[in-house]
Amino acid sequence: MTDYRALAYEMAGPGNEKNVDAVASANHYSESIHMHDLGVEKKQHGACSYCWLRAGRAVRALAAIGAISATSTEAS
Repeated sequence: MTDYRALAYEMAGPGNEKNVDAVASANHYSESIHMHDLGVEKKQHGACSYCWLRAGRAVRALAAIGAISATSTEAS
């Protein structure tokens, strides 16, 4: 099984794990149910694969423009 949280962390860059966690949680909470990938085998770490990948991309983009900075190297 693919670990989408790990992919999102890698996508966002080192030190952005807490930022990714926050974005994934917000995405998953507020996303329309039809966009979620809710397969039992794909739901992991509190969000689905779709929300994790969106979070990784969002944090990478924000870091690239200097809107956020790396917070730590460990996830909570």
